[in-house]
Amino acid sequence: MPTKVKELALDMLNMVDVIVKQNISNSLILMSYNKFILPFLRNRISITDDEIIKKNLQASYEKLKPFFEKKQIKEMIDEAEKLGSIKLPKVFLNEEREYF
Repeated sequence: MPTKVKELALDMLNMVDVIVKQNISNSLILMSYNKFILPFLRNRISITDDEIIKKNLQASYEKLKPFFEKKQIKEMIDEAEKLGSIKLPKVFLNEEREYF
């Protein structure tokens, strides 16, 4: 039974797997990916020490954090506009709209 940290790493691998598979049109490459690469990656995660995985997950979190903070700001501004009568100029959200 994998630990919570390894489960999270495997979940992230599964998310990346969906992205990768959407962009593989060659059936031979897809077969090789499914038969060799994906099992290899899952095995590597299962035998990697939890502390190493935690450090890598923390680094991933730090990279993703700014994107989700911008999304949260945009959602808060959108909600405020729904509740209030004042519309903010779109220029305030240009950077946030880039991601979401």
